[in-house]
Amino acid sequence: MVELHPGRLRCRTVVYVVVILTLIATVFISRLSVSRRTPRKKIKEKSRKRQQERDYIDVTRIEHKVQTQFLEPTDEALNETLYAPTSRRRRKNHCKVFRGSTEGPKHCVPLKTKYGETPICIFDPVEDRMISSYIRDYGTWEPDLVNMTIDILQANPAMQFIDLGCNLGVFTLSVAKLGRRVVSVDILSRALDNLQHSLKLGNLTENVTLILNAMSNTREKVKINLVPDNIGGSHVGQHGDMGQHEELIYSIIMDDLLEIIDSGEVFVKMDIEGHEQKALENSKEFFHKANVKFLLMEWMLHKGKPSGDKIIKYLLSNGLLPYLDYNLREVLPLGRASFWPDNVLWAKR
Repeated sequence: MVELHPGRLRCRTVVYVVVILTLIATVFISRLSVSRRTPRKKIKEKSRKRQQERDYIDVTRIEHKVQTQFLEPTDEALNETLYAPTSRRRRKNHCKVFRGSTEGPKHCVPLKTKYGETPICIFDPVEDRMISSYIRDYGTWEPDLVNMTIDILQANPAMQFIDLGCNLGVFTLSVAKLGRRVVSVDILSRALDNLQHSLKLGNLTENVTLILNAMSNTREKVKINLVPDNIGGSHVGQHGDMGQHEELIYSIIMDDLLEIIDSGEVFVKMDIEGHEQKALENSKEFFHKANVKFLLMEWMLHKGKPSGDKIIKYLLSNGLLPYLDYNLREVLPLGRASFWPDNVLWAKR
């Protein structure tokens, strides 16, 4: 029997141990790699199934849309809910678009504009001795402000016009005659009914949207106070107001106007009988998203009042300055707001 040298025996033992450990490590690593790859395969498989489900849903929606359009009676509200973008679906429409009534107004007279005459339907001059009576006799109202507005819009071809407190629509009709996009808001359904009739008579309905809402800092139901002999001076009723009330209507905030207007430059006219400051309180998004280049505001009811100081501070913070006229050569003195004109043009500096 051949005896091995003790040194050689130890050497062979080490070799065997190394080989065995190597085999064990190889098996362990191979199993570990397989276990790691398995979740990735599962994830890829799940992703592929989800994509197939999405594709199936998209095809199903397309087929449903084709069927509802060509094979079944259409339900526009349902289709709009199903296929509108998510952001549009979630947003509630607060602006009440005025659809008009069946009764036509009785008093229609010619309105003088820079682009020729167009019909304007007024209230009974006996009932409305301020604006309707003046338009009947002279065929215009605030012609200097209207002409200034038209001149500014002519110099800015892409600018749209928002008429807050449109009343019978002297500004709206003049701007529509220019061919511009107009959004007109008023609290009186009677006034909007007259304006809608005027637009139809003048073939100007295409670019004008009428909104029956009050402008304020909250969304709520409000009462309207009618002013005797001056229907255009009607306003949102305050606590303790006495007088004749019209029907309740909903108020909206200026941010809600983003539902209606197009993107781009905007000229805003505000004549909402002292509610200008309240309307501006909730207009942060409006001024952020709409490029308000000009704002023509009735200032008469804010002279020497805290509301005037708040308006000045807010509009200055949004990059607007008060000017003496549309030439924008002279800024009105901020410390003498009580002596400003009854109507002030604000422009972006």
